[in-house]
Amino acid sequence: KRRYNLPLPLTICGDGPLRPALERLAAEENIDATFVGFVQDPTEYITKSSVALTSGFLAILEAAALRRPIFSVYHNPVKESYLRDTPNADKMVHIASTPEELADQLAGHLLSPAHTAATIDRAAAFAATWTWDRLANDYLQLWSQ
Repeated sequence: KRRYNLPLPLTICGDGPLRPALERLAAEENIDATFVGFVQDPTEYITKSSVALTSGFLAILEAAALRRPIFSVYHNPVKESYLRDTPNADKMVHIASTPEELADQLAGHLLSPAHTAATIDRAAAFAATWTWDRLANDYLQLWSQ
């Protein structure tokens, strides 16, 4: 089990069936975590953050538009494909397959944040191409197939 001595308070936006277990784990591991539940507009939380840990497309776009380094983890081949199939995804999002890999990527960023400046620039440029109209049309086209 890797241990990093890097202070990283967490603010967890969102809700779901895993929340009670995550709250218990945070308490057991003495992790500084605040669980705020469902948030209608996460902009305030994203702008206050140093990184965004998310794997949903809209949340990735929000974090990219707000110029935050993005870290995602997948736990199955479908989620991996979802994360990696965006052209140049690996140049915009740090994608991990395990919690340990995610921790290594976060530690690397926190110890050398300048290294991810180009990643942030590419992600912000990508997010700028996604208007609400484009997004709605893409989703309508996807669901009509």
